[in-house]
Amino acid sequence: MAPYVDSLLPGTGLTFQAWIKPEELHRSQVLAMLGDNGWALMLTCNEGSGAGCCGNHLTHSPGTLMFWNVEQIPQADASDVCRDAPTSTRRVVKDKWQHVAVVADEETDTVRFFIDGEPAGVRENARGGRDRLVNDGRS
Repeated sequence: MAPYVDSLLPGTGLTFQAWIKPEELHRSQVLAMLGDNGWALMLTCNEGSGAGCCGNHLTHSPGTLMFWNVEQIPQADASDVCRDAPTSTRRVVKDKWQHVAVVADEETDTVRFFIDGEPAGVRENARGGRDRLVNDGRS
């Protein structure tokens, strides 16, 4: 893991993209994260289907992308935060190379997901009452 560097902090938004080839989909998997508790892009799964899973089969089916944007939450609230986090409407598949991307825009309060260049869901009002959409993992 790279050290925390202020110059790498996003301003009013961020775009993250990667090529991934998941070997399994029945556990929560972090693809990228700022610091220990900043924004993150994750593969998620519904509660009961594996380690670190949350939400339900409609919002967190195995292979769904999730934009984690909550920092410093009490452990007791983690399942609610996970359940309410912006997620894609499409899923990645196991054992296949796929291009994934997330665009988080602080000014419009939206998160957009893409899989293999195709739209994979939009979440408006993505901030969910929090101060920032793209947090720095420190405050």
